[in-house]
Parts: sequence; C-alpha cells; structure tokens
Amino acid sequence: MKTLKNLIICAILFCSATSCSDFLDKEPNQLGTGNFYQTDEEAEQAVNAVYNVFYNFYQNHVGFDVDCLSDDIVKGHGTDFADYNSFNTGQMLASNAAIKSLWSDYYAGIYRANMVLDNVKEQSKVSEIKKKQVLGESYFLRAYFYYQLVQRYGGVPIILTTIDQPKSPARETVEVVYGQIEEDLIDAIELLEYASDAVVGRPNKGTAICLLGLVYLSQNNFSDCYKTLKPVVDNKDGKYNYSLIQDLSKMYQISNNNGPESVFEIQAREAAPLGQTMAYNHWVRPRGMSKRGGLGFPMPTLSLYNEFEPGDLRREATILKEGDFIASELVDDEGNNILFQASWAPETGMNCAKYVKWVNVGDYQERSGQNKKLIRYAEVLLAFAEAAYAENHSDEAWKAIKTIRQRAFGTENPTMYSSDFITALRHERRVELATENRRYFDLIRWGIAEQVLTADCKKHTNYNLPYSYNKLANGLYPIPQAELDVNNNPGFAQNEGYK
Repeated sequence: MKTLKNLIICAILFCSATSCSDFLDKEPNQLGTGNFYQTDEEAEQAVNAVYNVFYNFYQNHVGFDVDCLSDDIVKGHGTDFADYNSFNTGQMLASNAAIKSLWSDYYAGIYRANMVLDNVKEQSKVSEIKKKQVLGESYFLRAYFYYQLVQRYGGVPIILTTIDQPKSPARETVEVVYGQIEEDLIDAIELLEYASDAVVGRPNKGTAICLLGLVYLSQNNFSDCYKTLKPVVDNKDGKYNYSLIQDLSKMYQISNNNGPESVFEIQAREAAPLGQTMAYNHWVRPRGMSKRGGLGFPMPTLSLYNEFEPGDLRREATILKEGDFIASELVDDEGNNILFQASWAPETGMNCAKYVKWVNVGDYQERSGQNKKLIRYAEVLLAFAEAAYAENHSDEAWKAIKTIRQRAFGTENPTMYSSDFITALRHERRVELATENRRYFDLIRWGIAEQVLTADCKKHTNYNLPYSYNKLANGLYPIPQAELDVNNNPGFAQNEGYK
C-alpha cells in the first residue's frame, strides 16, 4: 500500500469546473490543503480531482481488461501492447503493469474522495447546497471505485479517511467491502439531487440508485436489487426518466453525450490535452486505415458474432466485419466510402464498432469530445429483469426483456430468443452489453465461467487462442506484486491460485 500512498500523498490534482460544459476547462493545479476547501469553488475543485482518475491511461485509453478475459474478444495485434496478452489466455500475472495500474488508479480515486469527505464536511464557509453535492458525488465515486476493485481482486483493504491511515492495511472480506459500497451509495442517494436539479454529466440520485441495484445484482441479492430498481423502471413520479435510444446509430455520437439512456458517463472535451479528454475511440478504431486510423484493440470473436440472431441490429452496432461502412468522414480520393477490411484485424477479421461506427471524430480521435458511457439504462433494465424473475415477478421480467428487444429488432412485437427466461436473459446480457466489460463478471456470477471459458472459447476461422480458466482464483485478478512487496501485514495475502 505504500506505493499507493506515494502516488498521491504529496499533492492532489484539482480541475476547476462549475458545470458539465466546463468540467475540464482548466489545467490541473497542485494545491496544498492547509487553506483549501474554504469556498464553494474550492469544494468543487476538490471533487473534480476525484473524477480526474478516470482519465488515467488504463481507465480511459484502454478500458477493456475484463472483456479480454471473456469469450467475447481478444486483444489482437500480436505482441503489441503485451500487458494484455496474459488476459487473453486467462493467465494474468501479479507483475502485470495493467493489474498494478488499475489497482493504483482506483485507490488514487478513493484517496481523493476521502480528501473531500475529510475536509468539506465541517467547512462552515461552504454552502449547504454545494456541500451536499460534493459529498454526495464523493460517496458515489468512492463506492464506484471499491466496486471495481472488489469485482476484480475480491476482498481489499478499506480506507475511509486520509487521517492516520495504517501503513500496511489488511484485506477485508468480500462481504465487508460490498457492505461499505452499499453504505456509501445509500449516503450518496440521501445527499444527491434528482437529475432535474443536478448538474448535467454528474452523478445524481438516480445514478446512485441504479449503481446500488447493480451492486446488489453482483452479489445475487435479487430481493434488494428488485426493490431498489423498481421505482426507477416504473418511474411513477417522473423523477428518473431514463429511456432507451431507439436509433442505435446515434448511441455513441458526440451529440448524444448525456442522452436519455445515460446513467453514468465520463465527460470529455474535444481537443483537450490527453489527460482530460476521451481517448477510448482511438484505441478501438480500426488499425490500417489510410486516414484517421486507430490502434484496433480489441477484436470480437466468432463466438460473439454468432451469438447475435439474424435481424438483430445490435450486431451491426457492435461488430465491424469485412465490407462494413464505418463513418461518413472516411472517404477515399474519389469520394467513395472507405469500408472495413478484415485484414486490419488479423486475428479475427473483425473490429469493435461501439464508439467507432457512425461516429465522426475529425482530427481528434485521440482527443475526442465523445463521452465514455459507464452505466447505460439498458443494463439497469436487464438487471431489473433478472431480479424480478428471481423474485417471482415474471411479467415484469419479460416486459423488461421485451423492451430491450423492441429496440434491437426495430419492432413492437419481437420474438423472444427462448421461452426459458434464464437462457433469454443471459443471451440478452451478452449481446446488449458486448464489449462493455460485463461478460466475464456475469460468467463468474452465474457460476458457469469454467464451463464457458474452455480452451477453444476464443476460436475463429483462422485463429484459436487457447484459454485456461483459473478456477482456484475464482475469477479474480492477482493482487499486484508491488503491493505485496511493501505490505507486511499477514492479513494482506495473494489471491489463491497465484504465486
């Protein structure tokens, strides 16, 4: 844990902002804490520093670590960006740079959230309205970071203050970590405003409620998931107003930032410095194009492609294959559209389409104004459906599935994938949330990871990447070796199945 503290103990990054539009308008500054947190503006700057973590390399630029472990994608492009090759095969190493950076980034965010919570609560000069906002956002963000940690690493140290931290904290149980996440989200719900009264692009009461429901689902706590998400889905009082975007071609366009399907997304500003804007588009744009090409990570598998039914519009919106249209800005010297070529994705012949297809980025694909969507309402509907069915509310469960499929097939009365609800639900989660870092966690939660993630689960016509599921680790990442090296607490040990 010493390496974590050394990242941030000397200074904290603060980004000045007062609304969504100027969320990232100023360069980060290094500020001391002695005379800080005295005004509404300084309290806002402090909470902005927490969001800054989302723009770190592995968070924003890459962001497909979990999918690489699933049967949906491979990293692609050989030894390039080799940190993820061990994810491809299910054999992550404790020395892996991505494993270490993800851990450090999330704890950096937790530390910054704790700085706000430690220093803003008692400030008499900060208005009550501003205080509730920044404290609510900090509780939400701390919960979000711990949620990402517990899913990847299992039980982790819980640090709730910057004051008198233990130098070598022990790991808590998974149950204790989830309990803290729930407590933080309940506090956030109490403090945050509804969307109509909140700053666009920031977490609001609905955001925190939705995340709480997803947290319950991750523990297969269907009762609390159902009770938490039902008011959001029913929306009888008109406080939430989430809905699905009917035109899938507009989902990831910049014009649809913070659209009606957005529950939580990270704000970007076009042409801003790389540390303050969206770079995911550049990572997933096809490699090999004559202009505005990207890095071409990651690549969908044949297994994922075949999971889509004929007529499902989501396949076209999720996967680029040979001859597919990409974006209207991509034309050759004769004005003809540049179409996708399978040779640009040598491992599978296919490229991710989300964030790329139908999206024009001009000269700023590395510094796009395109937000990163972390929670969509479609995921909330699917979580509600699964919980409703488990709680014997079959009509509500099937209704939610039907809503998802109405958009997917462009019809009011779509046929169901299966008459068996569990089969139908698992299919819908896979195709709807494909390449969004959900599939692997779902397989673990359903207890079918070992069954699905077989040696040929990443097979393609011309490509077969052997996969070996680490059942001893129960799907968890290894604790970073750098953390083990500096933490001498006997309660801080490596996950089973790793050396």
